[in-house]
Amino acid sequence: MPSTQKFSWGERSPVEARGSIVLLHGWGEDHSMMMTWALAMARHGYQGVLPDLRNFGASDRAPVGFGPREAEDIVDLLRALRAQGKLQSPVYLLGVSYGADVAIHAAAMAPDLIDGVVAMEPFVDAESAIRGFVADARKPAHGLKGRLLSAYARHAFDDAKVDAAIAESGKRLGIDLHDTGIAAPLRENQTCTLILQGGEDEFLDPGALRAISDAPRTRYLEMPEETHLTLPLRIDLLAEPLARWLPRHGDCPAFAMPATH
Repeated sequence: MPSTQKFSWGERSPVEARGSIVLLHGWGEDHSMMMTWALAMARHGYQGVLPDLRNFGASDRAPVGFGPREAEDIVDLLRALRAQGKLQSPVYLLGVSYGADVAIHAAAMAPDLIDGVVAMEPFVDAESAIRGFVADARKPAHGLKGRLLSAYARHAFDDAKVDAAIAESGKRLGIDLHDTGIAAPLRENQTCTLILQGGEDEFLDPGALRAISDAPRTRYLEMPEETHLTLPLRIDLLAEPLARWLPRHGDCPAFAMPATH
């Protein structure tokens, strides 16, 4: 007869409620991308709010804005949740890539609502992000399939075609993709913002982000060994330090690299 093993989750002490954290996903994803982060932060007492950004997941189809338009949606959501008594203060935003830009713009729009921002690998503006993703696709790759794909990308997405596509996209959306940038919101922001950037980011230039991260209430940390894809996965490394860092009462503390990496 096979043996059976009994499992017990054991007793857990109640976690003191410490506030709410709105988790904003990256381009092409939905709220499920941030579920693991929500669970990790819940262990530290933060109520998670996981919206689908416009045009993704279960949200309505609507013209994307690469940051500002989505930020207006998030501010409207937060005001509605607060009016309904469903939003516990203090309130923080944690966004990844596209979601990080949304978080920065939202904090600039509603400093009365948002107490702190964690922005993982935001893009400086939509135009530079598009060019970065195209440049990565053009890079020489290993293996026959990789070489064929990169050769196709170099042919299909030459500079002239990329310029034309960016101009046409902006025209259709009714925005200038260069003007979606986060430099101005960071300069004007009254909300403490921590930017985390992978030093080996394959799509975005860490130097460009570093150059605009000297705003008074902005803290910047570059993680040398992380890429655009790996940094948001480092929940094991970052969740506890971030939970301790989240600012209260208008402060804006420094954030040090965790001891182990």
